[in-house]
Amino acid sequence: MKTRAIIAILLIAMLAVSGLCACGCQPEESSPAPPTTPGSQSTVSTVTADGNLDMPHEVKLRFGTPGTVKDIYVEEGDMVTAGTLLARLDDTSQKLA
Repeated sequence: MKTRAIIAILLIAMLAVSGLCACGCQPEESSPAPPTTPGSQSTVSTVTADGNLDMPHEVKLRFGTPGTVKDIYVEEGDMVTAGTLLARLDDTSQKLA
């Protein structure tokens, strides 16, 4: 019975100290991690979250003339720059006209 009381008092004291430090202490400045040699440690990071992703660079393609797409020169996820040829329209009807 006496050991249970001592354990309970110690737990309450540890909770009180950790609560006071969390509320009243200034956050410490983080220092860079010390360098390690490759293969000396294994780090696993897992992030779980719910929500929607908004793509800031998503663009809808619009061609100046109606038609069907003949060739597509890029794959989904490829990085492209301004002026890169992305697709070509079937122009046989324009050539005939």
